[in-house]
Amino acid sequence: MRFSESERYDINLDCEVVCFVATTSTGSYFSEIPVDSEQSKKRKQFKDKVIELMENGHEPGEISFS
Repeated sequence: MRFSESERYDINLDCEVVCFVATTSTGSYFSEIPVDSEQSKKRKQFKDKVIELMENGHEPGEISFS
């Protein structure tokens, strides 16, 4: 499994966003959130959630932080 992240400007949200991606042999998990002071906390939550989903056999896809 490989974790990566990238930042870009989202014209619809009118702000910078960070995209977290976990690439596995069966597909990718991903989530996109606005950049703020909580970024490192969200990074850990994303990684923990991906590991939990994989352990429970969930298919790869988007992860919501709502």
